[in-house]
Amino acid sequence: MRKLPQVITREEFKQIIGSLSKSKMGRRQKAILWLLFNCGLRRQELCSLQMKDVDLNTGRVHLRNGTKNSKDRILFFNNETRCALIAWMEVRSRIETDAPEIFITNTGKSIYHSYINKMIERIGKKAGIERKLYPHLFRHSALTEIYELSGNNILLTQQVAGHASVTTTQVYAHVSASAIRETMKEF
Repeated sequence: MRKLPQVITREEFKQIIGSLSKSKMGRRQKAILWLLFNCGLRRQELCSLQMKDVDLNTGRVHLRNGTKNSKDRILFFNNETRCALIAWMEVRSRIETDAPEIFITNTGKSIYHSYINKMIERIGKKAGIERKLYPHLFRHSALTEIYELSGNNILLTQQVAGHASVTTTQVYAHVSASAIRETMKEF
């Protein structure tokens, strides 16, 4: 049996978001975390996301050539993610760059995958989260929540995740069963 993925709770996520500064880079960090947590993006998908792929008016993200199976997929984000992206885009517009990616450095270069890992680890410590945080933890959290909010719709969750096989997605069904087990222990 596959090992169940860990997830972060909404309370932990609020704690993490609350620990961010209102600086230029704090705005970038907030937009990154909201996209990871709300859309379940993979780290590579986040780093390669381009300006043309995000529609702030409709809340739509077009992922081109997904990381694992090279398939396009369309995702949608909530208003908190939209606000975080707008705040970052205001900062980004003042940075001189030719980079097509949404997330860039202060000098206008594309961000590296390793930056995302280090950033999340630093933010977690600053927020007082005891366990180690990593980008895929946000993805697991998003997909678990999508599975539960969709009424346990495994096919919808598979589509959002970009999994080629529903078998890969079934781990989120087990996470949900695990949540039920934990909840019922309280009665």
